[in-house]
Amino acid sequence: MRIVSVAMMIISLGSFLCNVNASNTKRSEKSPKYRVIIANLPEDFFGEVQAIHRIAKAARNLGWDCKIVDEYSKHPECVADYQPNFVISLHQEVKPFRNTVPHFLYVHHALNVYLDKQGKLDTKRFPNILSYDGFIEVTPNIDPIKQAFVAKYHQPFYSTKSVFSVPKRDFNDSPKLRLIYWGSTWDKARREYYKPFYDLLDQTGYLDIYGPAWSWEKMGLQSYRGLLPMDDHTVVDKISESGIALILHSHVHLNGGVPTSRIFEAAAASAVIICDHHPFVEKEFGDAVLYIDPNQDPEKVFAQIDAHVKWVHENPDKAIGLAKRSHTIFMERFTLENELLKIGQMYERMSQKKK
Repeated sequence: MRIVSVAMMIISLGSFLCNVNASNTKRSEKSPKYRVIIANLPEDFFGEVQAIHRIAKAARNLGWDCKIVDEYSKHPECVADYQPNFVISLHQEVKPFRNTVPHFLYVHHALNVYLDKQGKLDTKRFPNILSYDGFIEVTPNIDPIKQAFVAKYHQPFYSTKSVFSVPKRDFNDSPKLRLIYWGSTWDKARREYYKPFYDLLDQTGYLDIYGPAWSWEKMGLQSYRGLLPMDDHTVVDKISESGIALILHSHVHLNGGVPTSRIFEAAAASAVIICDHHPFVEKEFGDAVLYIDPNQDPEKVFAQIDAHVKWVHENPDKAIGLAKRSHTIFMERFTLENELLKIGQMYERMSQKKK
């Protein structure tokens, strides 16, 4: 992934350094169920910036206390001062403080990213992974990490399966009029191979594209609208306003079996979803999504997308019904609040084991 500038990240996230007085953070009977630190890197990646904000919002929705700490590995005093139940990190570059409180790592890249040529965990490239106490499995199969962990510590391996989702949100039955595509194009397929049908969509007048300038400005598309704020709600707000969401996975997502968070953003936004054939999407959302094959000639890809958009415009009631189905699936199975509860359950399993 491309790295966004330090200045942008600091502006987007703000600086949440650990300055809480320990005497003011002692728990009482009225304290929230969990106190959580989210460890952040100031030079963060585009998607992870939004994920951190969303995790914090969903945690607050659950009544948890949550604190984002920049440069966490440089601030060991934060654990004593804030007294969290556990720490969550989205990056293995963040080094945990072992033997303090449980540290949980999101494992969200394709599995082969973490492995050496022999198919084992590459501890030279990823020296901090085995320092974590538990793992949040966005990647479908992390057996090599489990095997390396058990071999090193000879103790139980704790993990929970999860997805990069968004906080819960009520259904919006507003008209589905415009097609929106958002995010970065860090992979060659979405940056170069898909460019011809971007050009065709650009001529329709119904397309809006949002994302970082380094992804889109050089393409010369009239539909590019700029970068949306990287907070916990603006992207989903804009998708909801547009009404029709186009989702294209990278080859990394497809080969690794990891869905992009855009499927959850679109479903939460009450949008009609047009998506490529990703196994997870087909299994979990089924015919609540309209599908395309982006591997065909650009004209055919454009024709598929255009036909779906025209169907939405010509069948507004059916389109709202389709959006309602994907939103219901999201609310029942994939809200970020539910994903955080899984992490809480993992923490409870660890706590019970230690008693």
